[in-house]
Amino acid sequence: MRLGRRSVLRAAAGLWLPFATSAAWADGDDPKVRREEPKVGGTRYSSGPYAVYTPSWLAPKNGKVDVVVHFHGMSELQEANFAEAQLNAVAVSINLGVSAGSYGSFTHDPEPALKSLLDHAISLPGLSNVALGSVGRVALSAWSAGYGSVGPLLRSKAVRDRVDAVLLADGLFTSFLDRRMRKIHADPLRGTIAFAEAATKGERLFILTHTSIATADYPSVWETADYVLHELQIGKRTIPHVTQRPIYEAKKGLFTVLGYAGVTRGAHVDQIKFMGANMYKPLAERWK
Repeated sequence: MRLGRRSVLRAAAGLWLPFATSAAWADGDDPKVRREEPKVGGTRYSSGPYAVYTPSWLAPKNGKVDVVVHFHGMSELQEANFAEAQLNAVAVSINLGVSAGSYGSFTHDPEPALKSLLDHAISLPGLSNVALGSVGRVALSAWSAGYGSVGPLLRSKAVRDRVDAVLLADGLFTSFLDRRMRKIHADPLRGTIAFAEAATKGERLFILTHTSIATADYPSVWETADYVLHELQIGKRTIPHVTQRPIYEAKKGLFTVLGYAGVTRGAHVDQIKFMGANMYKPLAERWK
Protein backbone atom coordinates (compact mmCIF):
# COMPACT_ATOMS: atom_id res chain seq x y z
CA MET A 1 0.00 0.00 0.00
CA ARG A 2 1.37 3.38 -0.98
CA LEU A 3 0.14 6.48 0.79
CA GLY A 4 0.82 10.10 -0.05
CA ARG A 5 1.83 12.61 2.60
CA ARG A 6 -1.74 13.91 2.91
CA SER A 7 -3.18 10.44 3.54
CA VAL A 8 -0.74 9.71 6.35
CA LEU A 9 -1.26 13.13 7.92
CA ARG A 10 -5.05 12.78 7.60
CA ALA A 11 -4.81 9.69 9.77
CA ALA A 12 -2.80 11.68 12.27
CA ALA A 13 -5.31 14.53 12.25
CA GLY A 14 -8.17 12.16 13.07
CA LEU A 15 -6.43 10.60 16.06
CA TRP A 16 -8.48 10.77 19.24
CA LEU A 17 -8.88 8.49 22.21
CA PRO A 18 -11.82 8.96 24.64
CA PHE A 19 -9.82 9.21 27.86
CA ALA A 20 -12.00 10.33 30.76
CA THR A 21 -10.85 13.47 32.53
CA SER A 22 -12.27 15.80 35.14
CA ALA A 23 -11.54 19.37 34.12
CA ALA A 24 -11.46 22.66 36.00
CA TRP A 25 -9.94 26.06 35.46
CA ALA A 26 -6.75 26.48 37.45
CA ASP A 27 -7.71 28.45 40.54
CA GLY A 28 -6.36 31.96 40.56
CA ASP A 29 -4.35 31.50 37.38
CA ASP A 30 -4.53 32.77 33.83
CA PRO A 31 -7.96 31.63 32.52
CA LYS A 32 -6.25 30.59 29.28
CA VAL A 33 -4.50 27.85 31.23
CA ARG A 34 -6.65 24.78 31.63
CA ARG A 35 -6.16 22.35 34.52
CA GLU A 36 -7.29 18.75 34.12
CA GLU A 37 -6.91 15.51 36.03
CA PRO A 38 -6.34 12.62 33.59
CA LYS A 39 -7.73 9.17 34.30
CA VAL A 40 -4.18 7.78 34.63
CA GLY A 41 -3.48 10.17 37.52
CA GLY A 42 -1.46 13.33 37.80
CA THR A 43 -2.28 16.77 36.47
CA ARG A 44 -2.35 18.30 33.01
CA TYR A 45 -2.03 22.04 32.35
CA SER A 46 -2.87 23.20 28.82
CA SER A 47 -2.18 26.55 27.18
CA GLY A 48 -2.48 27.02 23.42
CA PRO A 49 -0.48 24.30 21.66
CA TYR A 50 1.21 23.20 24.90
CA ALA A 51 0.06 20.56 27.37
CA VAL A 52 2.25 19.93 30.42
CA TYR A 53 1.62 16.70 32.32
CA THR A 54 2.96 16.04 35.82
CA PRO A 55 2.39 12.42 36.87
CA SER A 56 1.24 11.64 40.40
CA TRP A 57 4.45 9.65 40.98
CA LEU A 58 6.74 12.51 39.94
CA ALA A 59 9.71 12.78 42.31
CA PRO A 60 12.24 15.51 41.41
CA LYS A 61 15.84 14.60 42.15
CA ASN A 62 18.17 17.14 43.74
CA GLY A 63 15.80 19.95 42.81
CA LYS A 64 15.70 18.92 39.15
CA VAL A 65 12.95 17.37 37.06
CA ASP A 66 13.52 15.45 33.84
CA VAL A 67 11.43 16.53 30.86
CA VAL A 68 10.15 14.76 27.75
CA VAL A 69 9.22 17.21 25.00
CA HIS A 70 6.86 15.41 22.63
CA PHE A 71 5.79 16.77 19.26
CA HIS A 72 2.47 15.74 17.69
CA GLY A 73 -0.26 13.60 19.19
CA MET A 74 -2.86 13.96 21.91
CA SER A 75 -1.46 14.58 25.37
CA GLU A 76 -3.69 11.75 26.64
CA LEU A 77 -1.69 9.27 24.62
CA GLN A 78 1.62 10.30 26.15
CA GLU A 79 0.05 10.28 29.60
CA ALA A 80 -1.03 6.67 29.06
CA ASN A 81 2.46 5.85 27.78
CA PHE A 82 4.01 7.54 30.83
CA ALA A 83 1.74 5.52 33.12
CA GLU A 84 2.68 2.27 31.39
CA ALA A 85 6.38 3.02 31.85
CA GLN A 86 6.02 4.78 35.22
CA LEU A 87 8.39 7.36 33.81
CA ASN A 88 9.57 9.83 36.46
CA ALA A 89 9.45 12.96 34.30
CA VAL A 90 7.25 15.78 33.08
CA ALA A 91 5.67 15.41 29.64
CA VAL A 92 5.35 18.46 27.42
CA SER A 93 3.11 17.73 24.43
CA ILE A 94 3.14 20.22 21.56
CA ASN A 95 0.63 20.15 18.70
CA LEU A 96 1.07 22.60 15.85
CA GLY A 97 -0.96 20.93 13.11
CA VAL A 98 -0.54 17.89 10.86
CA SER A 99 2.24 18.96 8.51
CA ALA A 100 5.94 18.51 9.19
CA GLY A 101 6.47 22.06 7.92
CA SER A 102 4.34 23.57 10.69
CA TYR A 103 6.53 21.85 13.29
CA GLY A 104 9.71 23.21 11.79
CA SER A 105 8.50 26.79 11.79
CA PHE A 106 10.05 27.74 15.16
CA THR A 107 13.31 25.78 15.00
CA HIS A 108 15.31 27.99 12.66
CA ASP A 109 17.51 28.89 15.64
CA PRO A 110 17.55 25.54 17.48
CA GLU A 111 19.33 26.28 20.77
CA PRO A 112 17.19 29.28 21.81
CA ALA A 113 14.09 27.43 20.57
CA LEU A 114 14.74 24.48 22.87
CA LYS A 115 15.54 26.74 25.83
CA SER A 116 12.30 28.63 25.22
CA LEU A 117 10.33 25.38 25.15
CA LEU A 118 11.82 24.19 28.42
CA ASP A 119 11.36 27.55 30.12
CA HIS A 120 7.73 27.64 28.97
CA ALA A 121 7.13 24.11 30.20
CA ILE A 122 7.98 24.89 33.82
CA SER A 123 6.60 28.43 33.93
CA LEU A 124 2.97 28.04 32.85
CA PRO A 125 0.78 29.98 35.29
CA GLY A 126 -0.96 26.78 36.31
CA LEU A 127 2.32 25.30 37.49
CA SER A 128 3.13 28.12 39.89
CA ASN A 129 2.29 25.94 42.91
CA VAL A 130 4.11 22.86 41.62
CA ALA A 131 7.65 22.56 42.94
CA LEU A 132 9.34 21.43 39.76
CA GLY A 133 12.66 23.14 40.33
CA SER A 134 14.94 23.33 37.31
CA VAL A 135 15.10 21.10 34.26
CA GLY A 136 17.35 18.05 34.50
CA ARG A 137 17.66 15.60 31.62
CA VAL A 138 15.76 16.20 28.40
CA ALA A 139 14.30 13.82 25.83
CA LEU A 140 12.91 14.81 22.45
CA SER A 141 10.01 12.64 21.38
CA ALA A 142 7.90 12.71 18.21
CA TRP A 143 5.26 10.85 16.28
CA SER A 144 4.80 11.24 12.54
CA ALA A 145 4.92 14.91 11.48
CA GLY A 146 6.41 15.88 14.85
CA TYR A 147 9.83 14.96 13.47
CA GLY A 148 9.53 18.29 11.66
CA SER A 149 10.63 19.83 14.97
CA VAL A 150 13.09 17.21 16.17
CA GLY A 151 15.13 17.05 12.97
CA PRO A 152 15.92 20.78 12.82
CA LEU A 153 16.61 20.92 16.56
CA LEU A 154 19.20 18.16 16.26
CA ARG A 155 21.14 20.07 13.63
CA SER A 156 22.53 22.15 16.51
CA LYS A 157 25.47 20.59 18.36
CA ALA A 158 24.46 22.56 21.45
CA VAL A 159 21.02 20.92 21.34
CA ARG A 160 22.54 17.47 20.80
CA ASP A 161 24.77 18.05 23.81
CA ARG A 162 21.78 19.11 25.95
CA VAL A 163 19.42 16.29 24.93
CA ASP A 164 19.85 12.84 26.47
CA ALA A 165 17.36 10.83 24.40
CA VAL A 166 15.56 10.96 21.05
CA LEU A 167 12.44 8.82 20.60
CA LEU A 168 10.78 8.69 17.17
CA ALA A 169 7.56 6.82 16.35
CA ASP A 170 7.05 6.48 12.59
CA GLY A 171 8.61 9.89 12.12
CA LEU A 172 11.93 10.28 10.31
CA PHE A 173 11.66 12.33 7.16
CA THR A 174 13.69 14.04 4.50
CA SER A 175 13.21 14.80 0.81
CA PHE A 176 14.46 13.33 -2.45
CA LEU A 177 17.40 14.60 -4.45
CA ASP A 178 16.07 12.48 -7.31
CA ARG A 179 12.47 11.36 -6.87
CA ARG A 180 12.48 9.03 -9.89
CA MET A 181 15.56 7.21 -8.59
CA ARG A 182 14.37 7.64 -4.97
CA LYS A 183 17.73 9.13 -4.02
CA ILE A 184 17.54 10.49 -0.49
CA HIS A 185 18.60 14.03 0.42
CA ALA A 186 20.96 13.30 3.31
CA ASP A 187 21.89 16.79 4.55
CA PRO A 188 18.72 17.34 6.66
CA LEU A 189 19.48 14.06 8.47
CA ARG A 190 23.04 14.88 9.54
CA GLY A 191 22.13 16.08 13.03
CA THR A 192 19.91 13.07 13.65
CA ILE A 193 22.63 10.70 12.43
CA ALA A 194 25.21 12.41 14.67
CA PHE A 195 22.93 11.90 17.68
CA ALA A 196 22.25 8.30 16.65
CA GLU A 197 25.99 7.66 16.37
CA ALA A 198 26.46 8.90 19.94
CA ALA A 199 23.78 6.40 20.99
CA THR A 200 25.70 3.55 19.35
CA LYS A 201 28.55 4.41 21.75
CA GLY A 202 26.23 4.37 24.77
CA GLU A 203 26.46 8.14 25.23
CA ARG A 204 22.81 8.85 24.36
CA LEU A 205 19.55 6.91 23.90
CA PHE A 206 18.02 6.74 20.42
CA ILE A 207 14.95 4.64 19.55
CA LEU A 208 13.07 4.67 16.25
CA THR A 209 10.07 2.56 15.30
CA HIS A 210 8.43 2.55 11.89
CA THR A 211 5.75 0.96 9.76
CA SER A 212 6.21 -0.37 6.23
CA ILE A 213 3.96 2.28 4.68
CA ALA A 214 5.24 3.29 1.25
CA THR A 215 5.11 6.98 0.30
CA ALA A 216 5.07 8.49 -3.15
CA ASP A 217 6.35 12.05 -2.92
CA TYR A 218 8.95 11.78 -0.15
CA PRO A 219 11.07 8.95 1.31
CA SER A 220 9.11 6.64 3.58
CA VAL A 221 10.24 6.27 7.17
CA TRP A 222 11.52 2.76 6.47
CA GLU A 223 13.53 4.03 3.48
CA THR A 224 14.99 6.79 5.63
CA ALA A 225 15.70 4.34 8.45
CA ASP A 226 17.50 2.08 5.98
CA TYR A 227 19.67 5.02 4.96
CA VAL A 228 20.57 5.76 8.60
CA LEU A 229 21.39 2.10 9.25
CA HIS A 230 23.60 2.05 6.16
CA GLU A 231 25.42 5.19 7.30
CA LEU A 232 26.02 3.69 10.75
CA GLN A 233 26.85 0.26 9.30
CA ILE A 234 24.29 -1.51 11.49
CA GLY A 235 22.62 -4.69 10.29
CA LYS A 236 19.09 -5.96 10.90
CA ARG A 237 18.04 -9.01 12.87
CA THR A 238 14.87 -10.58 11.49
CA ILE A 239 12.15 -11.38 14.03
CA PRO A 240 9.43 -14.00 13.28
CA HIS A 241 6.32 -12.04 12.37
CA VAL A 242 3.59 -11.75 14.99
CA THR A 243 0.72 -9.27 14.55
CA GLN A 244 1.54 -5.86 16.04
CA ARG A 245 5.09 -6.94 16.80
CA PRO A 246 8.31 -5.86 15.03
CA ILE A 247 9.57 -7.83 12.04
CA TYR A 248 13.17 -6.73 12.55
CA GLU A 249 15.46 -5.12 15.08
CA ALA A 250 18.66 -3.16 14.47
CA LYS A 251 20.63 -2.45 17.61
CA LYS A 252 24.04 -1.19 18.67
CA GLY A 253 24.80 0.26 22.08
CA LEU A 254 21.80 2.40 23.05
CA PHE A 255 20.67 2.81 19.43
CA THR A 256 17.60 0.78 18.41
CA VAL A 257 15.38 0.61 15.34
CA LEU A 258 12.27 -1.58 15.32
CA GLY A 259 10.54 -2.15 11.99
CA TYR A 260 6.89 -3.19 11.75
CA ALA A 261 5.02 -4.78 8.84
CA GLY A 262 1.90 -2.60 9.05
CA VAL A 263 0.94 -0.60 5.95
CA THR A 264 -2.37 0.95 7.04
CA ARG A 265 -3.33 4.22 8.67
CA GLY A 266 -4.24 2.24 11.77
CA ALA A 267 -0.74 0.79 11.87
CA HIS A 268 0.63 4.33 11.68
CA VAL A 269 -1.49 5.36 14.67
CA ASP A 270 -0.42 2.24 16.57
CA GLN A 271 3.14 3.54 16.58
CA ILE A 272 2.34 6.32 19.05
CA LYS A 273 0.36 3.89 21.22
CA PHE A 274 3.39 1.59 21.41
CA MET A 275 5.71 4.33 22.69
CA GLY A 276 5.18 3.37 26.33
CA ALA A 277 6.55 -0.14 25.86
CA ASN A 278 9.01 0.56 23.05
CA MET A 279 10.50 3.85 24.19
CA TYR A 280 9.42 5.19 27.56
CA LYS A 281 10.23 1.98 29.45
CA PRO A 282 13.85 2.01 28.19
CA LEU A 283 13.99 5.73 28.99
CA ALA A 284 12.63 5.10 32.50
CA GLU A 285 15.33 2.47 33.01
CA ARG A 286 18.01 4.92 31.86
CA TRP A 287 16.70 7.75 34.02
CA LYS A 288 15.92 5.77 37.19
